[in-house]
Amino acid sequence: MTISANDRKTIYVGNGATTVFSYDFPVSVNTDLLVSLKNASNVYVVQTLTTNYTATTGPSGGNVTFLMAPTNGFGVIIESRTPRTQATDYVEGDRFPANTHEAALDKLTKIDQEQDEKLSRTLKIGPDLTIDPTLSSTSAGYIVRVNSTNTGIEAVAPELAGAITDVVPVSLGGTGASTASNARSNLGLAIGTNVQAYDAGLNALSGLTPSANTFPYYTGPGTAALTNISPLGRSIIDDTSLLEIHNTLELTPDLDIQTFDSNLQAISDTILGANQFPYFTSTFTAAPATLTPFARTLLDDSSASTARTTLGVSIGADVQAFDTTLASLATYNTNGLLTQTAVDTFTGRTLTGTFDQITVTNGDGVSGNPTLTLPIAVVLPTDASNSSSIAFSEQTSTGSNVVKLQAPNSITSNVTFRLPGADGTAGQVLKTDGSANLSFVTVSATAGGSDTQIQYNSTGSLAGSSWLTYNGTNAITYRNGTSAAQINIGSSTNGGFLWGGEAGCAIAGNNGGAYVQAYAGANGQCVYQTQGTGDHIFRVAGSATAAMILNAGGRLQVGSGTGDEGGSLNVRAVAGTNVAAFRSGVGQTNGTVYFNPETGGAVGSIGWNLTTTAFNTSSDYRLKHQVVPMENSLASILRLKPCTYLWKINNSIGEGFLAHELQEEFPLAVTGNKDALNPDGSAKHQSVDPTKIIGRLVSAVQELSAQNDNLCRILLTHISEIDQETRISLTGDIRARLGFPRETPTL
Repeated sequence: MTISANDRKTIYVGNGATTVFSYDFPVSVNTDLLVSLKNASNVYVVQTLTTNYTATTGPSGGNVTFLMAPTNGFGVIIESRTPRTQATDYVEGDRFPANTHEAALDKLTKIDQEQDEKLSRTLKIGPDLTIDPTLSSTSAGYIVRVNSTNTGIEAVAPELAGAITDVVPVSLGGTGASTASNARSNLGLAIGTNVQAYDAGLNALSGLTPSANTFPYYTGPGTAALTNISPLGRSIIDDTSLLEIHNTLELTPDLDIQTFDSNLQAISDTILGANQFPYFTSTFTAAPATLTPFARTLLDDSSASTARTTLGVSIGADVQAFDTTLASLATYNTNGLLTQTAVDTFTGRTLTGTFDQITVTNGDGVSGNPTLTLPIAVVLPTDASNSSSIAFSEQTSTGSNVVKLQAPNSITSNVTFRLPGADGTAGQVLKTDGSANLSFVTVSATAGGSDTQIQYNSTGSLAGSSWLTYNGTNAITYRNGTSAAQINIGSSTNGGFLWGGEAGCAIAGNNGGAYVQAYAGANGQCVYQTQGTGDHIFRVAGSATAAMILNAGGRLQVGSGTGDEGGSLNVRAVAGTNVAAFRSGVGQTNGTVYFNPETGGAVGSIGWNLTTTAFNTSSDYRLKHQVVPMENSLASILRLKPCTYLWKINNSIGEGFLAHELQEEFPLAVTGNKDALNPDGSAKHQSVDPTKIIGRLVSAVQELSAQNDNLCRILLTHISEIDQETRISLTGDIRARLGFPRETPTL
């Protein structure tokens, strides 16, 4: 082919958008092109074929296509660079192909044109001059000048006198000044205004040797290095707004990426050292904290199961597994005594009383412990078939019979019997004065005789009445008209008798001479006492088992076959019934049972209202001093040994702690000592109050939360130190863990 074009170079200026640049000189193969970019520092950076650009060739030129548009203002230089080789071999006697010969001539022509282009940019000496351009010697920083004989050039030191003696104006190629400062000003090179003053950071950058697809970064004060930059990285760098960057990364603010946040800014401003992570010291303020080796082993766990293993936490063994009953209980938010009414169903109950029978205060336990109070005048309940009665049981060793005092089935008005204020004498009986007052009087009468108190005939009947009869052997019977016997006095079986006098009344028997006495005491009191030191034993009719025992020490034992459990009040439930039931009085909506020491206020209570029950213990700040925040709670919690077990008494399943093991970490949560014994040699068991652990649990959760926050800050701080491709991959992993679609940008 013919080569008419003499210019083997094309120059453009990039605009940050254009990627295709044409050239108009013939090139056989794309490797014969030299493509360079001239950056803002006037440094020529040679581009690499296929890495930075692709090229097409042809007899009339072709196109250079950059993978990333050259930066706005950067020079784009496309030059011909024909290899200085001779690959054509002519064999004697062989054919002389024109195409081969012409291709060799074309190559030589291209080389000549390229050399001409380079020579056009060199210093030339006029044809009429006889100056020899050869330098015999030179040194760094020397000035090249024509020698004194005008026959050649030489290199001399700048400080040589006479080199330049006068101020040379700028128009003639000088500086127009005799000082460096003025020279820089005249040339428009004022340091800090027109040119950059020396900077260690810039000097570090100038010492780098960049290559294709690299960019510099600082490794320390005054030191820098190069790292690779991918096409995606370049596409991010040339974005002119945050929106363009978001679009390049395919990230939507508030959906895929975090918008600006003052707390995150505080984290980014925190300077971290080795094994540190940031945490917040106040609003919008962060500081570094140490990341322990253990915390790092937790952070590299890839699943919740692995993390639990690292923490030594096993669901169902170390922590509570999900339970629908507990979940239902967690949502329960109603005042009153807690009651389960069905499977996973809870409601609040309130203790109520009955007028004239029992009064309940704080029946729901909300305002304090429920309190049960008996009125001064107790009215026993009745129903449509039975009137109220009080029964007194005989000793269990002799039988299960009872003595019962019962109201008539029907009365026209209230009836009151007021006991005497003192005991009577032997043989006296009780007498009413018609105004509710009873007194002891002496009765003396004989068969057929008369007395002012009682008259009866020889047949054993009162004169003119059949209400009171004597059977002539061992008993006097009182009848209400024609009804059944109401009171029998005297018994040949046990020698019991009823007697009365001015001081009171008594029911006695011949069993050791013991008897029960009731009388009116001072200030309207009703005194009920035994004569002797024995217990008060109450039995139900037909049963030899004690239903209630009040001993001489004032301790009350209630329940079938009652036994002394060591308390002032001992209650034993009858099979199939509750141990105790409390109900508030009519119109009452809440109540409280208080627990008080001998001196001071209440230290605990059980309170209830119409819906819920609260179990309370004293915690007022006015009862405390030397209050110090808890520390190292997480370590204490981790040393606990939660477990499941079977109760020996019935093999029912239990879960929680062994008291003596819990006592090692939380002594306040455990009552008693390991392997303790009662005076009789029986086991004195330890007990646990789980609520004493709540404070430590809350403190441990706070410690975990702080650790988690610090780890997040470390991740956010160091994410920028990861190279772009790894960061993109890591972002994809994080997105996948968070449930977002995994979108890895195409590089």
